[in-house]
Amino acid sequence: MENLSLNTAGRLPSAIPPRTGVLATANGSAKNVNQDFTWSSARGVVFSTQETTRTPSSDLYYESNPDSRTTAISPEGIQTNDITESTTEDVSEQFGDEKASHTSLSYQIPDDVKRKALLASDSSLAAYWNYGLYRGPKGERVTVHYCKSKETTERVAQFFLNREVVGFDVEWKPNSRAIDGIKDNVSLIQLATEERIALFHIAQYQKHDTLEDLVAPTLKLIMEDPGTAKAGVAVRGDCTRLKKYLDIDSRGLFELSHLYRQIEAASTGASNVSKRLVSLARQVEEHLQLPLWKGEVRFSDWTKELKLQQIMYAASDSYAGLRLYDVLEGKRRVLKPTPPRPSFLELDLPIILPGGSTVRMDEGLVEDECCME
Repeated sequence: MENLSLNTAGRLPSAIPPRTGVLATANGSAKNVNQDFTWSSARGVVFSTQETTRTPSSDLYYESNPDSRTTAISPEGIQTNDITESTTEDVSEQFGDEKASHTSLSYQIPDDVKRKALLASDSSLAAYWNYGLYRGPKGERVTVHYCKSKETTERVAQFFLNREVVGFDVEWKPNSRAIDGIKDNVSLIQLATEERIALFHIAQYQKHDTLEDLVAPTLKLIMEDPGTAKAGVAVRGDCTRLKKYLDIDSRGLFELSHLYRQIEAASTGASNVSKRLVSLARQVEEHLQLPLWKGEVRFSDWTKELKLQQIMYAASDSYAGLRLYDVLEGKRRVLKPTPPRPSFLELDLPIILPGGSTVRMDEGLVEDECCME
């Protein structure tokens, strides 16, 4: 989670009210959202059970405005301009620790959605980037798991084991202090692969606040696995919180700002590269080519049960981490000369820019944003 000042809120005009909806049963009665569930933009909200988190419930769905296909969770008509063709560059001889080619993710944006987004007015939600735009090779939609118990977290976390890269983010209660306890300081942990996103809502676990009650073994295993890159912005601060409050010693921390600066240096020159981190919103707009809607929802109390706009926000932030890694890595591979991929943060190594010069980033400053940590 980037700690940002209120004056950097997203571009969505305040005159546009948030979309609203209800969870309803097949017979039309309302149902409160008070348990773990999985969101599938194709099927609606699917409540988790003790037996499985993958079997959809047949009588539940998210009912949005019937006159619009856009909802707070899965907006249609918004599109990014990701790299869609595989980029292959033979760098194995120069950098033996890297794969010889980069193949873009299979989930992409349909062309018709892309066109609508590029033509949409800035005053419309259709002009903004979010995870709900992407489709798999057979039209599959990204699935979101909202997990409110350690048991559900343990089951859902299995989907994220042994991944090369996952998008990563953490949310916490604004202005939380150490004396406020674990749940205020690490409220929500988000992970993303191209086909699914998990929101692990630690603050909503109903048991006691001990580490044994709050830390799912598989989630801890993923975060401590150096073989899985955790990609995001300002991730050092996020993982400092995980260590301090949950005793998770995260490894494989990948700061997207480092990769961004490599790409930037190729066009601006190494001497003009800033040492500050780059906000997620700026990276999304520049490299995914649509603005990332932020708005005041990011200043929410993340200890409370999540509302639908919060789910959209949290899921999109972690998914953006994965998509940016994919696009930026593809662009790095075609640079001449090709610099090595930036190292994981825990290795504390400088970034090697095109041409061989090096730079160290100031991990405490986010460019164009006000850091309040």
